[in-house]
Amino acid sequence: MSRAMRVTTRNASFQQWQALLTNRTKRQRAGQFLVQGVRPITLAAENGWDIDALLYPDRQALSGWAREMLDTSGATPVAMDAELLAELGEKETPELVAVVALPPDDLARVPAGRRLLTVVFDRPATPGNIGTLIRSADAFGASGVIITGHAADPYDPR
Repeated sequence: MSRAMRVTTRNASFQQWQALLTNRTKRQRAGQFLVQGVRPITLAAENGWDIDALLYPDRQALSGWAREMLDTSGATPVAMDAELLAELGEKETPELVAVVALPPDDLARVPAGRRLLTVVFDRPATPGNIGTLIRSADAFGASGVIITGHAADPYDPR
């Protein structure tokens, strides 16, 4: 792992990451969004998504998974005050929060193969509905979820 950046106050970096949680326009302009949780972060890495930074609680022991992600992802490690990280995680202090580059909207991202199962969701109204559908599609082994029409933001953490 390369030398970690440290964030101990609500500095400019923290404020930018915080804006990614609540503002669709800021996510689009920055070309980034926040990812939380072991499975989502692992899937982002396995599928070649660009992980720009991995935020982790400063001065706390990390699991083997978190240490491996920090060592192998190529992301900038950011040691963050646990209280600040909890604000970004919107719950108790998460082990990792990934700052991920928005992937291009391209059908080529959906892996086509012999057993193609893709879900198409037309004009979902809320990010929560998108999240529920994505988790269900993942559980059923879907290759991807395509969102069409004027819809809620699929990168909204809600």
